Amino acid sequence: MSVQQIKKYITVWVFIAVIFAVGILSAVNLFSAHKEGKIQSVNSPSGFENDFKSNLYLKTEIIEAHGFTQRLIGNDVVEDAELGSIIKTNWGQLTSLPGESDLTKFKENLVTITDSCRKNEIPAVYFQAPFKVLPSFEKVELPIGLTTSANKNADSVISMLEAEGADVFDLRTVLEKNDEIPLRKLFFNTDHHWRIETAYFAFCRSLQYLCEKYDYCSGELARFLTDENNFRKITMENCYLGSWGRRTGSAFAGLDDFTYFVPDFATDISIKRIAGEAHYEATGDFYNVVMSPKRVEKEQNGPSVEELAAGYGNGIYTDLYSVYMDGYTAEMQIMNNSVASEKRILIFHDSFGFPFSSFMSLSAKETRVIDLRNWHEDIGEYISEYKPDLVLMIYNPDQ
Repeated sequence: MSVQQIKKYITVWVFIAVIFAVGILSAVNLFSAHKEGKIQSVNSPSGFENDFKSNLYLKTEIIEAHGFTQRLIGNDVVEDAELGSIIKTNWGQLTSLPGESDLTKFKENLVTITDSCRKNEIPAVYFQAPFKVLPSFEKVELPIGLTTSANKNADSVISMLEAEGADVFDLRTVLEKNDEIPLRKLFFNTDHHWRIETAYFAFCRSLQYLCEKYDYCSGELARFLTDENNFRKITMENCYLGSWGRRTGSAFAGLDDFTYFVPDFATDISIKRIAGEAHYEATGDFYNVVMSPKRVEKEQNGPSVEELAAGYGNGIYTDLYSVYMDGYTAEMQIMNNSVASEKRILIFHDSFGFPFSSFMSLSAKETRVIDLRNWHEDIGEYISEYKPDLVLMIYNPDQ
């Protein structure tokens, strides 16, 4: 046997040994997590697969190595088992490329909301949250030959709602025409969400629209809340790896700065979080009850072992975006005890609403927020019983 053949055999066996070792150590991680009660689904085939991926030994290192390799060879596409592909746009931002989506259930929920509002004579407005690749800039942002149906999906939702006679405010158009935030700075480079600066800008334009069309709140309050100078803006540099960046690695995606807004005025807030039978109540200022300080105060108030198991991260893996509303909650009730307005509003949202709905709560006496992904009660009955002054919906169908 030649020296070259021996080298080949050694390489193959080393590779097999590494794969075997990673598999064994990953299995140890998986069953240790199961034993500690961190996961419950190892007996389900699909659950086992997802849990195995989550507990893959050296998972982060493997992702980083793969992303670094793709960047080294100049590849702008990283294949992903769940999203198909994650691409780097011509603006250096990561995005997926959604095809035509089945939005049947989503549309049914929106029709239920608008129909119930009509029956109860409650004004309702649908705010179309933007996909990362804005309609007018698809050809500019996307590499040649790549397309997305995300905006067509959103257009189909808007067309359906307008046919139902619903009021629609398209934030995509607002952002495309804005002259305050550079288009390349509207979204995080590594995440699918808009930056907090963009969410605040969208809130300001939305509040102005509601005041002009529905006489929603006083001009004095609207001017106060839409003045950036009344908020403290805290920027954390090179600290955030978003949801898409976690799939490609920071070597491929880079890191984002993260800026968040905190009211620079006195607030007195009471909240109630509801998830099935579980209720959590708290009272305090906006920062400590509507927001979640532990998401951003990583050095002073980093996640505990229990919080890490529940999905919080450390360093660049912390979900900073969910500093507003602390992420997914089936229902959140917010009482604003420091505003003169007596308005009660109900907001149906997805994660684009985390900062948007938080800012909106500063304009009403009571704000109820429902995430239909985690909430399974009767929509029409809830609206009829609560009878808010205004119902808002903010969604990105392809987030």
